[in-house]
Amino acid sequence: MRFKHFLAVSGLAVLAAGYSTPGALERVYFYYAYRLDEMTGRAKIAPGCGKPGSPCSFDEFVKWIQNDKVATHITDEPFPPIDETAKILSEKGLTGVINIGRVMNGIQNDYTVLLNKVGDVVTGKMEANLNIENPTEAQLKELKDVRLKIMDAVKMVGNARVAATVTSFKPFANFKVVLNAKGDAVDFEKTVEANPGSISRDRLEELWTQHSQGKTATPELLRDFKPQMSFKVIPLPGGGRVDMGSTLKANPGMTRDGLTAQWNLNIEGNHGGNIDALKRTFLNIRQILCPSDRRRWIKRGALACSLNDLLSVDEAVSQGTKLSPEGPELPPTSQEITVAHEAERISNMEFEELMPRFRLATLRKQPSLSLQDLRTKYLGYKPLDPKSPRLRPGSGGSLAMKTFGVAGGAAWVGGVVEAFAHDVGALNRAAVLASIVPLVGCTTSAIAGAQSGEDPVINGVDTALCFLGDALILGGFVPAGVVAQLVRTIIDLFTPLPELPTKEAMQSARDGPWKTFLSDRVYKLIYSHQEFYPEDGFGAKLESALAIEAGAVVSESAQTIGALKASIQSPGVDVDQGQLQTGTEEAVVKVREATPVEIRKRQRHFLLGLPATLRDGNAASFGDLGRDYTRDFVNRITSFENIQRYPDSKFTDFLTPLAGGVGAVANDPYSESSARMREIGQYLQNTPLPMPSLFELAFILGQSKGMKVAPETLSARDYIKQQVPTAPEPTVDIVAIRQTIGISRLMYGQVKEAQLPLDYPADDDQSRHRLQLLLAMRMGALYEQAKVEWSNGQIGQLMTPADYRRVTHPVVPPFPPHPDEVGSIGLMLGLSKAVVEARIQHFRGEEIKAKFRALETMMLSKDFLAAALRPASKTAQSLKMRKRSAVARSVSIHQRRTQTQ
Repeated sequence: MRFKHFLAVSGLAVLAAGYSTPGALERVYFYYAYRLDEMTGRAKIAPGCGKPGSPCSFDEFVKWIQNDKVATHITDEPFPPIDETAKILSEKGLTGVINIGRVMNGIQNDYTVLLNKVGDVVTGKMEANLNIENPTEAQLKELKDVRLKIMDAVKMVGNARVAATVTSFKPFANFKVVLNAKGDAVDFEKTVEANPGSISRDRLEELWTQHSQGKTATPELLRDFKPQMSFKVIPLPGGGRVDMGSTLKANPGMTRDGLTAQWNLNIEGNHGGNIDALKRTFLNIRQILCPSDRRRWIKRGALACSLNDLLSVDEAVSQGTKLSPEGPELPPTSQEITVAHEAERISNMEFEELMPRFRLATLRKQPSLSLQDLRTKYLGYKPLDPKSPRLRPGSGGSLAMKTFGVAGGAAWVGGVVEAFAHDVGALNRAAVLASIVPLVGCTTSAIAGAQSGEDPVINGVDTALCFLGDALILGGFVPAGVVAQLVRTIIDLFTPLPELPTKEAMQSARDGPWKTFLSDRVYKLIYSHQEFYPEDGFGAKLESALAIEAGAVVSESAQTIGALKASIQSPGVDVDQGQLQTGTEEAVVKVREATPVEIRKRQRHFLLGLPATLRDGNAASFGDLGRDYTRDFVNRITSFENIQRYPDSKFTDFLTPLAGGVGAVANDPYSESSARMREIGQYLQNTPLPMPSLFELAFILGQSKGMKVAPETLSARDYIKQQVPTAPEPTVDIVAIRQTIGISRLMYGQVKEAQLPLDYPADDDQSRHRLQLLLAMRMGALYEQAKVEWSNGQIGQLMTPADYRRVTHPVVPPFPPHPDEVGSIGLMLGLSKAVVEARIQHFRGEEIKAKFRALETMMLSKDFLAAALRPASKTAQSLKMRKRSAVARSVSIHQRRTQTQ
């Protein structure tokens, strides 16, 4: 047994001197969080540091959060190395007080809140885009580097604080020495009793003998006797972990319970909250950034993806499992084993009942596989151990354990549901999805070949696209040949131009094959019509991934219910049995009700991450693919084979032979075309390919044949309520309607992304962006539904080539507007036309009122009234005089003509 304390941090606003290294690392972490926040728009971290478009340097940031009046030079690098920078900070003593309110506004003296808030910001922005239009490759790389540095920094801060926590751990620091009745000698028996689990009587007497050295006990000698000074804490190699076995051996009489209790005192209070905050942040970031294939971690530079060196609290210790005084954990009792078996029986029954209710039959790709085998093999299910705290009566999960009988049954039921949601959220998405690779992935043979030292062979574009689908959905292994094969496919679509092209003409010739590849290959793959992908297309992967997300929640739900029902059979519970029975029944009902909600949340989170993963975030992303395609395209057009298609104009009709030999010419006949192609090549390298927007990809994903989810999963109103539970119903409807209008017009090509509405019931750009992505998916799903209904009506009729393409390919924006805007909004949001019309009339009326109020305010302002009453300017007077002179001249000319006549 050993203590493993993950990310133990100081709960104080003032970082103690003993925590100088963690304090320094934490400043670097906050700086990178600030930079990510600033790069992706509307910064919430250190908003007073720097100016828009001109962020603080590292030195300025440290000065800002420390309230320093004089800056200290640390580094000139905008993205400094974490460990080296922390070392400089420590050497300069810049590890003391920080102003928490300057890191994030509105937080005062609560470090746990700060860590949670910063963690929420960086987690929410891990998939955010840069706050600039058409970012360069260098800027995109900076964004990726900052994300990875944040993950590295969280881990380094945590591990450093773990080491500091362990080195500062002094068990039984308040050891009490009890004297006899006369006060002139140590009462060894009562001293041992007063400090349970700390020391044996023999060891205490031995320490007194060493301390007194045979001298008569004096008040001074008794006062200076401190047995706790002899206690030794033995860390495991590498630091940061206490070796319990060695520590107990080094301290005769010290028990596991005693040492455990002292350790919990060492980390109690804000320590626990800080641990949870940092652990949650790290695991959430890791889930977003880390591929499931370990070999790709190094390629991405994401070394922090490894869990091997993480330091965490052993669950049995943190939850106070009773341990034998002398060492080994007591074996489970027969009653505990009986309860565990009953929990497993109920869990299996519940799982079998819930599976068909949530239409998860798609997971049973192998008919011979039982539901329980499927649950174990593909959902990572493990039965509860008889010693599991979840089997204790009145527990219901780690977050609900201590509420029953303290805050009442209702609070306990709420805690059970919260614990269930927490446990579902902690499920490892990457591990769960990776489990279905053998079912629907095309990477199995490639991985096997790579592990045996063989290079996987990519035969044809279809195989390459299959790997692309795996990378997108399953996070699967992507052989190096995938991108090369796809690039060759795009290049083969290029037709050389008949005449020496302009830059613009060659750009069009480059972009054309790219657009064709996206439409005819990638989008068709995502759509996965059975005509082209009868079994193993992208749609099958998507459907299985969504089912596995739901299955993981159902499995956790079944286990929670099994534990709840079985745990009330344990005897000796110090609560009212009737209340416990009633509370358990209510908790079971609430967990069942929460199950579809949690399924929607997990599936929605998974779906909303796909567009960014496809475009920017996997080993064969559009960004990487486009970069390699442009490189090879430029190599092709600047090659001599292509250049010789365009001889200079003076050599077109004839060549001038030289005396030196037949065919030799006086000058290079391709100097003009060679120079032109080099210029075009440089131009194309600096001109990015037209990348599909995330909203376009979301719309196409919404049409995929694998999009098998409950309607509520793509519900914008449900999403808003989940993100902002306090938002009133009318506000939810109005925000959803305005955003739906914006997304619809974006898909129609009537507005640009920058013109999308900013309406949202919270100051959260990331949530608003994800709402817009969700609406694009919902719109795609509705268009697909309408197309299926149309195509069903064409059965038995001869289809034109255009109709056939319409049926087998997705709709790609932009496209004509829907003739019934209000009706289409109602379909998108699940609202009646009457409600939509009423909401639109309301907010448009409010807009008109707001404009009139603004006009009224302007007209009543002092500046406006002063301008209205001010005498005419010299310019205006001059203009009037010129007009009068012109009139006078006209009258004079008219009079002269009249007199002449």
